[in-house]
Amino acid sequence: ANDPQADKDAYYELISQADNVKMHQIVNARVPPAYFHALIYAVENATIHEGGYLFSDVGRMEFPELAAEMADIFMRLRKVEWVLCLGAYKDAAYLSMRTRSSVLSAGTVMKELVRDLGAGGGHAAMAGGRIPLANASDYDGLRREIATRLRGIFGLTAGADTQLLSVVD
Repeated sequence: ANDPQADKDAYYELISQADNVKMHQIVNARVPPAYFHALIYAVENATIHEGGYLFSDVGRMEFPELAAEMADIFMRLRKVEWVLCLGAYKDAAYLSMRTRSSVLSAGTVMKELVRDLGAGGGHAAMAGGRIPLANASDYDGLRREIATRLRGIFGLTAGADTQLLSVVD
């Protein structure tokens, strides 16, 4: 059952046991220059569709969680309701999705995106997926396939997107 007071009590109990030094280290983790190269690449390759859908190719990643970090950053944009970031790490492509939607679950959409290609899932507001890559050239084809599937799921028109950096708000 939904018990807000029990939730608060559990939260305060857990917070009292947290290692604040470790939490500070996690929140303020140092990152290599490659992180900022990836951020620039992701921003330069981000497109926005009417209705608040953003898709970004993060490209080759130094570590697999970069797609998720970029998705979190993009969710801060005004008027953006859905974000999908795709990047390649070693022999796999990683997808990360975020949404503000209360109508459709990110986990449901992710499962549809990776169907017959790999594995994925998630929750209402966030989801992730992993698709194996046989070789580097597979990534370009996969990126096009994922973009096509994303347009199909949301009923978006091909070519109707706008580069993020050309949007003046």
